[in-house]
Amino acid sequence: MPLNHFFRYNNTKELSTRPTAFGSLRRPLLCLTRSSFVDQASKKTFQTPPTPPASKTTTTTTTIITTTTTTTTTRPSCHSLPTPLTVHKPDGCGKQDKRRGKTFDNKDKDLQLLQRQLAAYEKLEQAWEDRRKDHHQRERYMQRQLRDTHLGLVELQSQSDHRKWLMCRARS
Repeated sequence: MPLNHFFRYNNTKELSTRPTAFGSLRRPLLCLTRSSFVDQASKKTFQTPPTPPASKTTTTTTTIITTTTTTTTTRPSCHSLPTPLTVHKPDGCGKQDKRRGKTFDNKDKDLQLLQRQLAAYEKLEQAWEDRRKDHHQRERYMQRQLRDTHLGLVELQSQSDHRKWLMCRARS
């Protein structure tokens, strides 16, 4: 089966980006010449293997070299790395930790930083709680004042109404 059946060539003798039997080709991988293979991406030339001496039956073998590079980066999940809650220093401080690339001294500094941040967060949380309580107390005080004022106004109104009633009764 000829090679042109699988690959379509454009005018510049590079592989086309149109879909072929192998799918869509994004960049030219291989150009064939008579004596060597030329990888267009790296411009390297690979010599063809020597042809065997002529015998009674001739067979033509074409070897196509394709290079594919696949890079996969896998990150370990959070559950796969054991993280102790307490940091134990081994003998010889400052040894390199293989897992994270930090020294144990840096881990102590990180732990101290986290403890300071936690203390600051707890302090802030306590301040918000106190502020909420103060606001609640002020709100209750204002409601009491409003209620007392309302009751006072109602009482004054009733006293005024009672005086009016008494005056009307006295006139009649």
